[in-house]
Amino acid sequence: MSKDARVGDRVFKGVDGVGFNWNWSRPVSGRNLDELSLLQSMLQSIQFSNSVIDSWKWLWDGSGSFKSSEMSARIDEKILNNSFRDQETIRNKYVPKKIEVFAWRSSRKRIPTRVELDKKSIDLDSVRCPICDDDLETVDHAMVFCKNASEVWSKVFDWWNLNVVNIFSVEEIFKNT
Repeated sequence: MSKDARVGDRVFKGVDGVGFNWNWSRPVSGRNLDELSLLQSMLQSIQFSNSVIDSWKWLWDGSGSFKSSEMSARIDEKILNNSFRDQETIRNKYVPKKIEVFAWRSSRKRIPTRVELDKKSIDLDSVRCPICDDDLETVDHAMVFCKNASEVWSKVFDWWNLNVVNIFSVEEIFKNT
């Protein structure tokens, strides 16, 4: 809740090791809770030089300054099981940022489809596709297999003067386009 909080406001040296005093604006749940637990267990091994904690020095590069992009790359490299780990985000100044983010999230299957929402214990009437009701609404179904998505891809390939490519997953969309 407090973006100006210092490290010492959130992490403290306790008798049993490192303690945490988080102040979230909403409860942490699902995958985020798993990642937070893993982070906290990794931080338990930190040795502090004194009882006062007011800053940390970033040791993963020569500058000593923390960069969220560097941390994100480290997390991807060391922790996440992500098939797109080696794929860089493609930047295109002609594509709106929202579209870039949507494509990036789609490729990582991080779109809030009904199946993903159900995994987070969000109560839904059904996890089936609300458009065609032919299958479960997953990222692959919504972006590739749903009859409406198939029609859109067919029109896009016609517009680009390309032969229709058989696509079987979101991964293949980004490999073939």
